[in-house]
Amino acid sequence: MDQKQFLSELEAALAPLQLKERQDILRDQEEFFREALASGRKLESIISGLGDPKILAQTLLAQSKIEQAHEHPSLGGKLKLTSGAVLAVLALAPLNFFFVIGPLVIIVSLLFAGWTTVGSLGLVTLAVGGSLFTHLHMVPFAPLGAIAGFSGLLGVLGIVVMLGMLFWIISKVCLNLLLNYLRWNVRVVQNQMKGVK
Repeated sequence: MDQKQFLSELEAALAPLQLKERQDILRDQEEFFREALASGRKLESIISGLGDPKILAQTLLAQSKIEQAHEHPSLGGKLKLTSGAVLAVLALAPLNFFFVIGPLVIIVSLLFAGWTTVGSLGLVTLAVGGSLFTHLHMVPFAPLGAIAGFSGLLGVLGIVVMLGMLFWIISKVCLNLLLNYLRWNVRVVQNQMKGVK
């Protein structure tokens, strides 16, 4: 395989990336070839050092997805991109399944439990508040009961809102931790691939 064929296969394997990102990667690879050849390395050595262009492309795709997810400002977008990053890492090393899925299941389970708790508390608070106000005519001293009920309801809603904000922050931190773990995982897989050659 020569340099042109290597870069052609790499470009084809990088098709899922946007054109600009694909062009940047190919430009970097061309520069790498120029510098390596100028330093006296043989073309065969350079290509064998880079490995299979398809595997290199999978690694670059995984890294790209991880970086996109890491940089996304919204929690929903970050969550969507993180799922894509997980799939890209699994495509890179299918035997790595348990090392990726284990932390993913733990984090998703904890976040699901937290958000379910916050949502349930919010719904229960609204249901109790609705019930309180619909049956207010049965309560003696209705004006005082309304004030006390409304104050209690606002207090509980305040707690629910604070818990929601806390879980929002926890969710972002957990997703960032997962992305850092995926980034580390890709580096480990890359090092293992280099060690296999």
